Amino acid sequence: MTKRFERGERRMPGYYEGNGDDTKSQNCDKVAPNGAPSRPGLSSMHYETRQALPKALGIIFQAHKVCSFEHVCHRLKEIAIVEAIRPKEKRCTDLIIAAGGVHFREELLEIINQVAINIHGIFVSKSSTDYPQFNGLRRIVIDLLKAEHNAKLDKAAVIEAAKMQLNREITNTEFQKVISELCTLQGSAWVLKSGDRVSN
Repeated sequence: MTKRFERGERRMPGYYEGNGDDTKSQNCDKVAPNGAPSRPGLSSMHYETRQALPKALGIIFQAHKVCSFEHVCHRLKEIAIVEAIRPKEKRCTDLIIAAGGVHFREELLEIINQVAINIHGIFVSKSSTDYPQFNGLRRIVIDLLKAEHNAKLDKAAVIEAAKMQLNREITNTEFQKVISELCTLQGSAWVLKSGDRVSN
């Protein structure tokens, strides 16, 4: 039963006055292990939204190779606003809500994981749309980045790992195309891009 306060009566810090669902106020800002805030107990996405999101995410990762969760949400909102002005489009409002992550963060993350690889909270597409012929080397670089948080890669280590797994020497062109798509040079080492809007 929800307690109602009389005028002038002080509330306890953090008190949530609502419909009696205390778990909503306690859990709305919790962060899930994957880095996305958890929103338990809220309604699911519409079917149309779930169907539309993979295509929208594909567009995002084609243009922005490395994305943080926040960057994905920002780009989804941009797409939703554009789609909303088309009279035949449906559920545009749902896409905007999904983009903001207000209700659907866990479901949105689940769909992102269908099209992208999570590297310590930063997402990259599962394959390169620009250089699909280098996906073997790309997978090796991704595995090296996943092996250690804030991993720093040097060219020699990548070449050696590629030689062991691909059974051949990679070319400098292969290395540069793959590494520059995923990483930025920091001193003498390559580190995963931040995935924010400024660096991508």
